[in-house]
Amino acid sequence: MKKAKVLATFLVALITVTALSTVCFAAGSADVAGAITSTWDGMKGQIKTIVNDVVFPILDGVLGILLIVFITGSDTNFSFSHIGTDDMILVFEAPIDMLSFITLYPADWQKHSYIALDGISERSLLQALSDYPHIQHVVLCTDNDEGGIDAAERIRDILYSKGYKHIGRATSQAKDWNEDLKHNYGEEYIPANVHPLKNAVANVVDEIEPQNDTLSPGFEDLLAEGLYTDIAALALDHSVQALKLDDSTIDYTAMYEKLANRINKDFRAYREKGKPQTKIEQLTEQIKCAFKIGETDTCKSVAKRFYEIAQTAVSIEASMTLEMQQAQSEIIAETAVMTMGG
Repeated sequence: MKKAKVLATFLVALITVTALSTVCFAAGSADVAGAITSTWDGMKGQIKTIVNDVVFPILDGVLGILLIVFITGSDTNFSFSHIGTDDMILVFEAPIDMLSFITLYPADWQKHSYIALDGISERSLLQALSDYPHIQHVVLCTDNDEGGIDAAERIRDILYSKGYKHIGRATSQAKDWNEDLKHNYGEEYIPANVHPLKNAVANVVDEIEPQNDTLSPGFEDLLAEGLYTDIAALALDHSVQALKLDDSTIDYTAMYEKLANRINKDFRAYREKGKPQTKIEQLTEQIKCAFKIGETDTCKSVAKRFYEIAQTAVSIEASMTLEMQQAQSEIIAETAVMTMGG
């Protein structure tokens, strides 16, 4: 319990110092107001116990006063942050996660920059990168759960599209960095959550085996039977064969495995908002277009078409498998309730 109180005191001090120093990006009291106002509502609900019932009542006093002083001029472009001197910024969902990370890894923490998004919006991060051009290395430290994983991939894609090249990912062992901190002190914690759809995609990719077949249509029969894993396997075969037409030195098996692994890497669950039926329609159209080779097509462009067919087929198989598993779980749960009731 003594350690818990020491830890609580340290975090309170850290929060206070950070709030009073460089917690926001721009100069002037209006920007400080933006940082504090946008942070306070989230922090008040997010401050968690580090061990058992150790809470931070002093925060109401310290940040509450700051909130009253700087209540005007809030700007959602700004968030709870610390700007350091080196080129790295670490990005968190919530202030408590940011503070927990610094508690876990305090060495030279002042040199780095840190920002809490107060959720998963990239807006305040983009503002920080704009205001502080010396920051070029972004480390995404969002939660290790479905929402956090999706947010990290979405923000990474946005940053790549804006020309940022040095983007990393740091994941907590538990659900988030505050849960890691609690775990380090022997307290109950929430474990990390596997991303269900990404996990399903990985399982489908593992089932795909090289075909080493010749370029020949066979997709329609597979599509009619709903054999989407087989469609993905055949599409990857066609993709490799097209690449080999351009470069005969390509090793079939090695390239096949490379493309299969790339499906895992390229998959973005946050983009998968449509129903499987919509995806099936997309797949049907992709298969039709793949064999319409024009004068401007190259071996690589044809290979890309078939690779995209494989991507869509894997996505469909993964989504349908996940839906089936969820339906089975619901049936089991309902059966258990009925059994208990009887």
